[in-house]
Amino acid sequence: MNISLKYKINFVVIVVIVLFSPILFIYFPNKQKQLLTESYEHEVLGVARTISLGVRIALEEQNFGGVQTSMEYASNDKRMLFVSLFKIDPQGNKIFFSVIPTTFNPELIKLDSDENTVIKRQGFKTETFDGEIVIGYSKKTIKDKIAQATKTTFIFSGVVSLVGILLGFLVSRLLTRPITALIGTTEKITSGDLSVRAISQSKDETGQLADSFNFMIEKLQENTLLLEEQKKDLNIKNKQITDSINYSRRIQQVLLYNETDLKGCCPNAFMFFKPKDIVSGDFLWVKETEKYSYIALVDCTGHGVPGAMMSIIGHFILNNIY
Repeated sequence: MNISLKYKINFVVIVVIVLFSPILFIYFPNKQKQLLTESYEHEVLGVARTISLGVRIALEEQNFGGVQTSMEYASNDKRMLFVSLFKIDPQGNKIFFSVIPTTFNPELIKLDSDENTVIKRQGFKTETFDGEIVIGYSKKTIKDKIAQATKTTFIFSGVVSLVGILLGFLVSRLLTRPITALIGTTEKITSGDLSVRAISQSKDETGQLADSFNFMIEKLQENTLLLEEQKKDLNIKNKQITDSINYSRRIQQVLLYNETDLKGCCPNAFMFFKPKDIVSGDFLWVKETEKYSYIALVDCTGHGVPGAMMSIIGHFILNNIY
């Protein structure tokens, strides 16, 4: 199957984009989701540590108002669901102490993250109190960010893929345009037009190819002109030779083919003479004496000019004999 170079380049570009599509449409969105989730969890953990530090300092100072203030540190953050304080007894059991907001049902407090909630815990110790801060943040905001980021990534990936395909088409066209032009020039030369030249617009391999092609055309044109001149010279020389041969034929006819002598001795005879070449090695010889008439049809060795020369020699030899 004959496939042009342009389509081969386009095919390669499309294959490369298809192979990289999983990276653009799967890896990047998942990686972005992972980074956003880790950043969000790290932010929530930072809030839990800040609250835990404030509560610990307030308890050490027996400033219970400070405990309440520290737990309300993130109360204005709409993402926060609850902040709870647990006391840990010597056996390691967790005893609910308080929660912010106060209207939050303690039974709904979760100790581990799930699909909709990020849970972070931060423990602390004082001389009189071992406790743990458990903070819960909604995942709705981070889910919205992930959805928006995924949408943006898909749009960006689609634009990149489209731009890549368009650039591939453009590059293939730029690469194949000089070759296509060179093919057109070749077709014109094939039809006999040696005046055309390939256009060289660059210094790369295609430009070097066009320059080499033009050099070849110039040499071909020079050789063609030389052949035409040689052909003219040959035609002139051939005409000169042909004229000389025709002149030799007239001489040969005057000397050798005297049909009058033949009819003188044989009134009813005739002669039909059609040589293969302009001149011939065959001739008719007629000689009359007082007693006899001699007629000879002579075939000399050779054709053309050599045969004609032999026929003249033969004619004079026969005349000398008789």
